[in-house]
Amino acid sequence: QAFRDAVFRACGGRCVVSGCEVPEALEAAHIFGRDWRKGENSAEDGILLRRDLHALYDRGLLTIQESGAVELDPKVRPHYKVFDGVFINSQALA
Repeated sequence: QAFRDAVFRACGGRCVVSGCEVPEALEAAHIFGRDWRKGENSAEDGILLRRDLHALYDRGLLTIQESGAVELDPKVRPHYKVFDGVFINSQALA
């Protein structure tokens, strides 16, 4: 809960990809390469994502490039194309 709260505040209570502001629909996701088992649980270790986008992110179907650009796997692109190529605040991945 502390991790979610910290990430929620750091991301302004909005999904970094969709801009969704419905708290019940948002989850804190660990940035790829960060490991909660190693104590990497600060706000800088996560991003706030809408639940469905979090599931895609965890499965590698939605990736966020170092530049902050969102890339979608071709098999989900037809359903989520509105987010393909969106740029998030790259500081969220610092």
